[in-house]
Amino acid sequence: MNNEKPIEIFDIEYPKTQDVDNSRKEFFESRKGRFTGSSGKVFMGCTRASSKMEWGRAEKILDFSDTALAYVFAKAKERQRNKVVRTASSAAMNYGSNQESNVKAILRQKGYEFVDTKFIEFIPGVAGSSPDGYLEKNNSALEIKCATDWNGLFSRFENPFDESHQDFWQINFECLSLKTDKCLYVVAEPSENIFEPNITDLAIKIVKPSKIHQDSIIHRCYIADEMINLFLMGADFREAAQKACTNYKFSDIT
Repeated sequence: MNNEKPIEIFDIEYPKTQDVDNSRKEFFESRKGRFTGSSGKVFMGCTRASSKMEWGRAEKILDFSDTALAYVFAKAKERQRNKVVRTASSAAMNYGSNQESNVKAILRQKGYEFVDTKFIEFIPGVAGSSPDGYLEKNNSALEIKCATDWNGLFSRFENPFDESHQDFWQINFECLSLKTDKCLYVVAEPSENIFEPNITDLAIKIVKPSKIHQDSIIHRCYIADEMINLFLMGADFREAAQKACTNYKFSDIT
């Protein structure tokens, strides 16, 4: 028999406009010029040349895809111009952000104890992430996703948690930030209508980061940071990228 209490759905109390503006300003400021978990999949992109190589090999870590280089270039411009270009969010992204507090309320009712977290750097001034929370008792990160349809739930929850998983790199970033080796991964089942949210059910499991992949993240962060430093000193960006990759010594970082 299921003795679990019925799930109570909480209405979101939206903050005042000034609080939202201040919160968004803090959000973008903390990430300006830094490599972040939410863009981890892009940042760790490689070309076809190393697509079949295993992570941990120098050749793969140094093999930045054009999309990854474009991301590093954007971070270089954020540092150079001291500004972040804010783009429009999709309805699905807004739905997930707006429903996070509801999901947290359901988790707390289910007995999960955690504290909310903000942006946490694991390389000061260079890289960090924003876990949705931290479970101190379990020394675990918390990451929440809100599926907008059943396919979204399947791809996030039923697929193997490896480097092909859409949230794999983000969670590796988050575990680096919190110095933990596990994450409580929560995927909210879809509402009937994302414009009239009614989340009631959550899919929950523990996922673990990969040391080899985390080491690869750290190496790539230092390489990309050097690209930016060379670019800010006047080098052409692609020349800076080539020089940073050529001169990088993996033995310097443990």
